[in-house]
Amino acid sequence: MKIGDLVTWAYSSCDEDDEPFSEHGLVIEVQETTDDRFESQTAKALIKFTDGDEAWIYQRHLEVVSSG
Repeated sequence: MKIGDLVTWAYSSCDEDDEPFSEHGLVIEVQETTDDRFESQTAKALIKFTDGDEAWIYQRHLEVVSSG
């Protein structure tokens, strides 16, 4: 995953009343980080979503739709 990739993020809540959804966005920054919960190096990406919001998402939760 690299800057400029178009990605999709699928999310489903544990709450039975919540509908699962997915959002598309553009990778604008990539960062390696240590996640103490998994005791390993992991990468996350700053995503600019189509609605204008930005969020850091772990790359394991993203799927590349189109390489930039």
